[in-house]
This record gives sequence, structure tokens and C-alpha cells, in this order.
Amino acid sequence: MGDLTRSRNKLNDMLTGSSAVSFATDASWETAEQALSDWWKDVKDEEAKDTFSEVLGEKRMTVRAMADNRGDKVLEFQVKAEGAEPNVQTDRKMTFAYGVKGVQARGTPENFVNKQKNKLGLHELSASLLTGDRGLAQNQIKYYASATYVFMPLPREEDLQVFAVLNGIAKTSGSKKFKDYVRMIASKLTRVKSAYEYDMGTTYCDIADRGTQGPGKFRYGLSGTVSSPGKKVASKADDLEIARRKQLAIKYKSILSSGARNEIVVAYRQHGDGTTCFPLFTRREGTLFPIVSATGVRTGEAITLDGQIVKK
Repeated sequence: MGDLTRSRNKLNDMLTGSSAVSFATDASWETAEQALSDWWKDVKDEEAKDTFSEVLGEKRMTVRAMADNRGDKVLEFQVKAEGAEPNVQTDRKMTFAYGVKGVQARGTPENFVNKQKNKLGLHELSASLLTGDRGLAQNQIKYYASATYVFMPLPREEDLQVFAVLNGIAKTSGSKKFKDYVRMIASKLTRVKSAYEYDMGTTYCDIADRGTQGPGKFRYGLSGTVSSPGKKVASKADDLEIARRKQLAIKYKSILSSGARNEIVVAYRQHGDGTTCFPLFTRREGTLFPIVSATGVRTGEAITLDGQIVKK
């Protein structure tokens, strides 16, 4: 962690300090290239060291439950425009890759570098953030009678904050080299897009201009409901609440204070260099989560409710 902390601090100084780099041209980008490359290498080196118990203890572990009745289907359905009612005449169709294969495809950087997200249906997914304080019980994980569970670490909040700054700068930067580098990072960095203390009650929406015949821009988490403890009926989330959830994406640990099962919107990407044990797939049998390969073969290990990996 020492190397990552140092490289992060150095890069932050170049992004927001008194001598911040403008990134307006390729020449200005080259001033910060080494600092950015050092930080990115350290982020990935730390991911390679991640273990299940350590990530769970650091409150960075996520879980997504995928019901078996959908398998690895690639679904197609119409998605309404943002803020509008469904319209079968104008709503665009969205492709959606479900299941283990869908998660694996999201961990293949080339799919995003080559702009295959829409074609392959590699959109953001819902998951829950876990804390080791409460174990893997039902108040943290949505239990299904028959499902595969995918466990995936998140980067540290500080590094998601760095990326948010980089991504914001890249949107207006005049340096193609810098834009390309940030696009490369985006293709390999798992990140939170939205976070809420309870169930979001959200769906996909299309934010693309309806006045064009271009492809849709499908987003998850831009609508939803507000849950209140003790109230059975949830109210509609307004624009301020949606904005708050987006802001919590880089301060995601704060949602654990509710003590309830939360929901986060995650852009799943490659963990480490792609050879780590994550994403980690499991089944569930009583109080154990037997670990399986991507093809469903049991490895002989399982995760206990207190987050320990044991032989089974």
C-alpha cells in the first residue's frame, strides 16, 4: 500500500495542485505521463494481492446473485427514454449479457476498447456491498433457491476518486494521447456508478437523443425509489436523490451505515491483470458458498458465513 499511496498523492498534486497539468495538448499530457503510469501500475499491483478475507475486512467486497433460470442468456428488450414513459414505437432495444459469461465478457478489456459494449450487452450491473462485520447472511446477500453468486472487489475509494477526476478532465482535454490512456484505464477498472443504502428500485433507461437514429446510451441507476425504515411504501427518488447516489459512488463505504442490504451499480472490469481469482463464482448450500469455476465445476473450497475460505 505504501507505493500506491505515494503514487496516488503525487498524481493528485499534478491533477489538482497549484501546478496542475492542463492536459490541453499532447505535450502537457507527457508532463504527467509517468506519474499517471506509476499510479495505474500500483493500482493493478495491489489488485493482484487481493484476498477474499482482506477485501471483505476492508469493506470493498461486492456480491451479485444470478438466478439460474436465466443462465448465460443474452437478452434483448426495449428501454424507455430517461424520464419518460415506455413507448413501443420509439424505445430502442438493448442487448444485455446475463450470467457468468456476461461477467467474464465485462472483464475483457478489448470489448470496451473496441466499443463493443452495446453490441455485446455489457452494461452496468446491480450488486451489494458487503462488510465483514455482518458476514454473508441474508441481510447482506439476496438469497435465491438456485443461483450463482459472483464476488468481486472494488478499488479503494481514493483511487475511484482519482479516476473520477481523470475522466472529467478527459471529456474536455485536447490531448488525444491522454484521452486514449484514460479510455484504457476505463476498460480495466471496476468501478461504482451509483450507490444507495437500500434497494434502489431502479431500471435501465436510454439517455440518447431521441431526435436521432443513432444507438442508445443505456444507463442503470438514473431512476428509482426511496426506502424509509418502517415504511412499507417507497416514494419516488427525485433528481437530488439520484445525484446523491451518483456522488456516493466514490464514497461507497458510507452506505453500510444503514445496516440493511444495499444496492450499488457496478461497471465490472478486469481484476488485476486478468489472472487473479476474481471474479469469484460460488453456489450456496446452507451456511456455505462452495466455490466453482466459470464452467460450474467445484474447486473443493467454500466460503463460510464469516467470510473465510475453507476446504470442503
